[in-house]
Amino acid sequence: MPTFLLKTEPSEYVFADLLRDGATQWTGIKSPASQLALRAVKKGDDAFIYHTGNEKQIVGLACVTRGPFPDPTIRKASASRSRSRR
Repeated sequence: MPTFLLKTEPSEYVFADLLRDGATQWTGIKSPASQLALRAVKKGDDAFIYHTGNEKQIVGLACVTRGPFPDPTIRKASASRSRSRR
């Protein structure tokens, strides 16, 4: 079973938040390489939770509860523009 590394900025969301919430969505990923890696994640895979910033360490282990889905926080350029042809 693959194991992935999921990074989070501790000033925004910490591992303790994940423990409290029970689940979360990893959204807002803009890096093409990171998006590609997230598309490979499957339900049941393990993920190390990594705190960035000053901590720079793995702080916990999580289990993926669902596969990839379109990120609702990222709007596509073509969807955000309206075009009219005359």
